[in-house]
Amino acid sequence: GNRTSPPRQEPFRGRAGTMHGYLFEDEELPPPTCVVHSEELARPGYISESASEYLDQPEVLRAKVKCLAELVRGGHQVVAYTGAGLSTASGIGDYASRAKGTLALHWDTKQAAASAVGAPLRARAPTRAHRALAALERAGLLQQWINQNHDGLAQKATFPQAKLIEIHGSWFDPRNPVVKMNGSLRPDLHARMQDWTRQADVVLALGTSLSGLAADCVAEECAMRAQRNARRGLITGGLVIITLQRTRLDAHAALRLFARLDQALELLADELGLTDAPTDAQVAAASRDPARWYAEAYNPKDTSWTRETHEECRARAQPAPKPHAGRQPKARAGT
Repeated sequence: GNRTSPPRQEPFRGRAGTMHGYLFEDEELPPPTCVVHSEELARPGYISESASEYLDQPEVLRAKVKCLAELVRGGHQVVAYTGAGLSTASGIGDYASRAKGTLALHWDTKQAAASAVGAPLRARAPTRAHRALAALERAGLLQQWINQNHDGLAQKATFPQAKLIEIHGSWFDPRNPVVKMNGSLRPDLHARMQDWTRQADVVLALGTSLSGLAADCVAEECAMRAQRNARRGLITGGLVIITLQRTRLDAHAALRLFARLDQALELLADELGLTDAPTDAQVAAASRDPARWYAEAYNPKDTSWTRETHEECRARAQPAPKPHAGRQPKARAGT
């Protein structure tokens, strides 16, 4: 079961590259501190690490954020790839934060069922991390956001729909219902994601357990390209992972930060000197009418978006379970 224990009882074991990213492989930095210990897996049934949670020492975090700012400034195609951990500070739980005493918030199935993903969850406000990502886009430093979450907090933070891929569906978009694990990704969004998988030179993997879902290809392929270049002495961006928990891709990250996302992204915004963050008034205005988020995206003259009927959308995204199903195609959410 879960238990909370003093940090010294679970030292971080691993190479410096795994603890800090290969850009810090030759640095003698203190390891992250285990602040919450768990003997459970974060995502049982997936390619998962422990649910234990870690934090970088403050001086180490500052050094990593300075390096991160350089990567972002030098990137040409910077992509954010975000998971449920991005939204826990808003009051929406995730699946991976299973440890007793978690610094995040675990998804409460009973609470979610009671609210029917209704007002309590739909009314949540964007976090400081969401606003920081919007500020990065406004400064021309973030070209695309691939979001696994359904919660609309990116749009509430004023992030433009044209640069957002809600790859696993949305609570607010009838043309893009939430995709179940046995469902298929929307073909046009999957194609866009594949384009960015090929283009991205810096991927910011934020609050995602990277446990083997199909969309993880965005992070994986960027990491492999950058590592091949690094072995030839070329530093060309790479994968940046910011979570509280360890992931299977830590050894492939150019930078590995163990931090709360609100803190890490606010430090990044300060380091970059970003001044055009969304105001409270702008967030309130953007939050009033979710239908407006999608009005321009679904321009009838634009032939790139899906022409599925609502019934076809539902059948693709939320199919009835099939007994003895074989290996899922790559475009399925749960692959």
